[in-house]
Amino acid sequence: IICLVGGVLIDRVVGLRLGFVIVTIIALIGQLVFAFGAIIGEFWIMLAGRFMLGIGVELIFIISHSFEAVWFKNKELSFAISIDISCSRLGGALALTVNQPIYQTLNFISNTNYRLGATIMVGVLVLIASLLCCIIIILLDIRGAKLLERETFKMKNINCQDVKDFSISFWLVVGACIIYYPVVISFSGIGQLFFIKKYGFSINEANVVNSLVFWAVIIGTPLLGLVIDVVGFNVYWSMAGISTA
Repeated sequence: IICLVGGVLIDRVVGLRLGFVIVTIIALIGQLVFAFGAIIGEFWIMLAGRFMLGIGVELIFIISHSFEAVWFKNKELSFAISIDISCSRLGGALALTVNQPIYQTLNFISNTNYRLGATIMVGVLVLIASLLCCIIIILLDIRGAKLLERETFKMKNINCQDVKDFSISFWLVVGACIIYYPVVISFSGIGQLFFIKKYGFSINEANVVNSLVFWAVIIGTPLLGLVIDVVGFNVYWSMAGISTA
């Protein structure tokens, strides 16, 4: 729901550029709130921070794909999106593998709440870097629009009744995503505990094994995106990917 409402607001009210800055700041504030909640030991504040972070991060994905649709055309688009997905999964893999070592490195902080908060603050630094990248992207997009004399994207009026006009192919893709994503993402959330209890792995070993699905995406997605751009048949590739999963 947040993605749907946020996407419409970005398209019709604030625009991609300003929207990019806003959602990145929301994610940054969410991470700060998350860290603050950990430091003072208030779980509900941590949940509030995660909620804000989730809003910002999901809308960042939407905006990044929108920019890619503007910048890349025809047979360049699949490869561009695959690079984007690969880099995002790299971040996910690193998040699963480096948090525990960072926490252990900060063992000189005796208070566990402070140590956890300091670990989470590393994510704040990453999001600050993300905000700087966001600003650079906007400046480059403005320059590119001037050089190419690109028209500003304008969205037509939206009516909820338009949903009934969406093709059956669209709804099949939506259904595939609804079925596929929970299977992969939900297990990643509990994967660490599963590998520790089921196979007796250490925390660091469990994190590495749990992140393997992301490393597979990092390596395979750009290659497959390039192949799909060359040979086409996107639907058949989607079917093959879902069947493999």
